[in-house]
Amino acid sequence: MPSPCRNRRTVVAMGYNPYRKYVRRKSDFVFLGAAIAASVALVVWALFA
Repeated sequence: MPSPCRNRRTVVAMGYNPYRKYVRRKSDFVFLGAAIAASVALVVWALFA
């Protein structure tokens, strides 16, 4: 099956590299914590407001 992308260099030049190794950063955990806190705050607000 041919690739839907006709020019692979264009995709890589745009910053998308499906073969790049994933590196965990501290900011990943910060964003996760912020998303969980926002979700909990919205649920609490919806239930008690």
